[in-house]
Amino acid sequence: MERFLLFIRDDDGRDQTDVHPSERSARTALAAYVRSRSEPNADVVPLHDDDAIDSYFAARDAEYVIARLTKTMRREGDPA
Repeated sequence: MERFLLFIRDDDGRDQTDVHPSERSARTALAAYVRSRSEPNADVVPLHDDDAIDSYFAARDAEYVIARLTKTMRREGDPA
């Protein structure tokens, strides 16, 4: 089963990590985060999700990662 990890390190130095069932879900959560951290009249609020994300992170010393997580099956003889 695949899951997607969303990791955010914002300019305040706090880290936030969530796990999502799909990449789209992780990006939707990231866009919601961006909008929640922006002023109500900020330029990112009316933008499409991807544009809001790009604009927010371009203007700050912040970063994010969305990574696919997979669970591999162990082969016989592999350590647990």
